[in-house]
Amino acid sequence: MRSELKDEEWITVEGTIDEYEYNGYMVPLLTDVTITKAEAPDVAYIYYNNY
Repeated sequence: MRSELKDEEWITVEGTIDEYEYNGYMVPLLTDVTITKAEAPDVAYIYYNNY
């Protein structure tokens, strides 16, 4: 599916968050994934400025 994605394309990703051990650390793992196309939100990007 990754090869089918394009820049500036919006998607919705649904799945189950699980965890597994990687290099001694517990990290999140998304399983049972469903990806669907989505409409862009009214505010497409939020930029964080660290003052």
